Amino acid sequence: MTVYVSRDVQNAARAAVFWTNNKPGGFDNLSDLLEDALMARIQQLADELNDGQPFDPVPEGRRLRRGRPIGR
Repeated sequence: MTVYVSRDVQNAARAAVFWTNNKPGGFDNLSDLLEDALMARIQQLADELNDGQPFDPVPEGRRLRRGRPIGR
């Protein structure tokens, strides 16, 4: 998976890892922070939009739109 995020978000994530890696609840690396944040948001979406149930897998042969929309 390759994702694109703004430079500001990249810098904020790096700073969060740097300043919290030795604290309870902090993260040792960017991958752990991003996975935790992504799963929290996915669960929030499932709770709000799918009656708290996991989303069904993407149907075979279907793809997500690629890239960032213009202006975002």
